[in-house]
Amino acid sequence: MRQRFLAVVVIVLSWLAMASPASAQATRQTEAYKRIKVKLDAVPAIDTHDHLWPFDRLPGLRETTRGKGMNLSSIWGNSYWTQVGRLTPWQPKMEFEDWWKDAKDDWDNSRATSFYRYTQIALKDLYGVDWDRVTDEQARELDRKIFDNYRDQKWLHHVVTERANIELMFNDPYWARFAFEKSYPFEVIVFNITSLVRAFHASEYGSENPFDSPYEFATKHGLPMNSLDDFLKVLDRLFLEAKDKGAVCLKSTLAYQRTLKFDNVPKERAEVAWGKRRSVLTPEQVKDFEDFVFWSI
Repeated sequence: MRQRFLAVVVIVLSWLAMASPASAQATRQTEAYKRIKVKLDAVPAIDTHDHLWPFDRLPGLRETTRGKGMNLSSIWGNSYWTQVGRLTPWQPKMEFEDWWKDAKDDWDNSRATSFYRYTQIALKDLYGVDWDRVTDEQARELDRKIFDNYRDQKWLHHVVTERANIELMFNDPYWARFAFEKSYPFEVIVFNITSLVRAFHASEYGSENPFDSPYEFATKHGLPMNSLDDFLKVLDRLFLEAKDKGAVCLKSTLAYQRTLKFDNVPKERAEVAWGKRRSVLTPEQVKDFEDFVFWSI
């Protein structure tokens, strides 16, 4: 019985492997497929992880011959695809044709990756362009449409709330962790606590981003930061403000930076690192401080 079952599975998998793109496309034209898609598209979604910048600060903004705005280079350049492929750089005020003649082959070796596929699907759904087979003229027209759409923030709202049917977006503003500012009506703030664990010295934070530093937050609110006890009080104030401004949950990306083993370190060991630059601390002392703060949070 088991052998018969395995044989059926092998046959089905073999048939799926041999199914052509044409047959898959034909399936999408059936009434059953269309009915299922309508039902699925009607289900409101909650986006539990996003990084949507304020509209006037979108990182994809480019200087073009038509002015500052979003274009085809913006979409690909700010997708995760750049982790597996190299996009030809966009130079300020350059003509699209000058960029495209060098960029048009950038995707040849990455079309099977998920980072490519999700962007390819989005372009097809939103603009009707199949990036797998895009022509020079289609690319030029797509660039124009993207620029025109992003002239108005209504386009972003249309894509998020209507096309994607997202009714609530958990937004992690990693570029301004402690600003606690909402930019969109469908957004709720995520309190990103990643940078708090390295507060043993002010030099851990760059001056270019005051909304990433608990020292800047303390100064703004007239709070001292002269001891570990002071810092713990600043932490309490940060959490109160985050709650008052509508933050709904916490987030940490420390898994990208260090081990996830956080020991329950006593306060006395954490105090060893306080007020000292990283250069004079051992890795163990840094970890002790980070572990203590994480447990305190």
